[in-house]
Amino acid sequence: MADAFQDYFDQVVGRFSVPVDGLIPLLHWLRNRSVPLGVITNGTGRIQREKLYYAGLHPFFSDEAIIISEEVGMKKPDRAIFSYAKQQLAPHCDQPLFIGDSWELDVVGALRANWQAVYFNPRQNAPTTFHQPVAVCNNVNELLVLLREPPDEGKG
Repeated sequence: MADAFQDYFDQVVGRFSVPVDGLIPLLHWLRNRSVPLGVITNGTGRIQREKLYYAGLHPFFSDEAIIISEEVGMKKPDRAIFSYAKQQLAPHCDQPLFIGDSWELDVVGALRANWQAVYFNPRQNAPTTFHQPVAVCNNVNELLVLLREPPDEGKG
């Protein structure tokens, strides 16, 4: 019975995906500025692609820009998936920026792979390590402000 439920869940879960409020306008804003966009996600290819489709996010990402753990044989927080993504998406970028909602998988994984990280934290979960992301944003408006005016590390 549990296996049957899991199979059914896997078949329909993507259909219930909705974007976070403000995400689609933010993605339009980034795309209009020619910011390279990508996705790094753990899970199965079919389910993750279905989630992107039903949430209306698929137009913002080329197939090559969607890095799914099942398809590449590595997963977050492993440095390898971030290295693979950097090579695929931003080979000439010294320190790409990853925005994620999981402290351990996204923030810690990205920082360990020498990426910059922003903790997108609408649930306001406390960090579990002493890693230092570029910022913590609790909603998309805070992300937009951050991306419009990135922190100036040269000022004190």
